[in-house]
Amino acid sequence: MNGLQTLQRLLEINAVWAKGRPIPGFSPDIWRWDSHGSVIRRSDYGDCNSEYGWEIDHIWPASLLGSEGLENKQPLNWRNNRSKGDNVYGGLGSLYGG
Repeated sequence: MNGLQTLQRLLEINAVWAKGRPIPGFSPDIWRWDSHGSVIRRSDYGDCNSEYGWEIDHIWPASLLGSEGLENKQPLNWRNNRSKGDNVYGGLGSLYGG
């Protein structure tokens, strides 16, 4: 990864982090909730050994023609991301009442 790519990646990570929900009484620069209500810690990005580790998730998976744009990305605790897989918020069935 060259310097420009590294900078772009850091900007993406920060932009996605900002989409997490702040936790009242805690610094939003350090702690947030993901969309499933799990606590995530900014410094634990990409750390699957941490209880608070998180990843960038595609809300609408790329495999289902989801975009690479920021509007389709969210911070998600790594465990939630693994269980979500290529589903959209728990699967298409849940979106349509199935």
